[in-house]
Amino acid sequence: MVPYYPKNGWWRFVVRSVLRLSDMDGKNKTTAYNDGFLKNAQAAEGMKKSTGLRPVFIDFNRFNFKTAREQGKMLKVLAIFIRVIRGIFKARNIYHQEINTVKHLNTTADDNFWDSVRRKGNELGISLIGFAPVDEKLMCTNDQFGHITRLYSNAIVLAWEMDYNAIEAIPGFEVGIDGIKTYAELGDATNALTEFIRKQGHGAIACHPLGDVIILAAMGVRAGLGTFGRNGLLISKEFGPRQRVSMIATTASPLPPPDKAIDHFQDINDYCSKCGKCIRSCPSGAIRETPLRIDAYDMMSCVDAKKCIQYFYEFNSCGVCIKTCPFHSLGYDRLMRHREVPLAAAS
Repeated sequence: MVPYYPKNGWWRFVVRSVLRLSDMDGKNKTTAYNDGFLKNAQAAEGMKKSTGLRPVFIDFNRFNFKTAREQGKMLKVLAIFIRVIRGIFKARNIYHQEINTVKHLNTTADDNFWDSVRRKGNELGISLIGFAPVDEKLMCTNDQFGHITRLYSNAIVLAWEMDYNAIEAIPGFEVGIDGIKTYAELGDATNALTEFIRKQGHGAIACHPLGDVIILAAMGVRAGLGTFGRNGLLISKEFGPRQRVSMIATTASPLPPPDKAIDHFQDINDYCSKCGKCIRSCPSGAIRETPLRIDAYDMMSCVDAKKCIQYFYEFNSCGVCIKTCPFHSLGYDRLMRHREVPLAAAS
């Protein structure tokens, strides 16, 4: 028997109340209230700030919970959703502590420190870790969720593998739940690793995977974790497009060199440029053959973010561009062994 949830029942009240309390309901669309947190000008001095990149605004009130109600899974959805928001709150609190506290931060990091960061990350379940300077051109003017406007100069970029079987189940409501769960897990791990770094005396700010402070996939490319696919996702050799990305901005320096140079992924770029499966499979028609300037991001992209998010509003999940990508379904090694095979046969 499916439980009855009235049209304007408790679940809708809970969702909207949590969004309102966390300032995630879209009432604050400017950066004015964000900069109000910068009470300590000394702490903000020398930190990175957006050069004007505008994020895509997500209106959580427009998501359709009909399937969750019909399947009696609203409690499960709300539990995961609240875990995500708790993680965002934690990241926001860390930011406030960093920006409002006058302290002498340790900026010198040796190989032992970076090895300890890698070990701790592995203990927390993080799949890939890379390092790169923070690129201000990739920072957004308004972080809708974390309200972060300043970052330290160096970045630790983290990737969390998504469940293979869940991706294979696309399309389906459970996939959307698993996607939210992945955001929650990576968010918790990011906060934990951030606190670990802070305890070593270094400044650290957590950038939650469900956030707009910076284009995380692009930072993943900078950190040598993979390359951009035409689906707008980070494609790694380990997992293809099957990962979520987060970041920690830190004062720790110097950064270790990237494990892989950007040109290390040229073979992925070559394959991706000739494939086009994600373009043909996208149910919303949001992926284009050639990149266009996207107004919201003020950057070139093959993905029309507005079309993409409109589809999510209606169906609460998608992921078709992940499932159909050969780097997910077949894997990097198998694709590279059969590069001479026509794409149609290989896919």
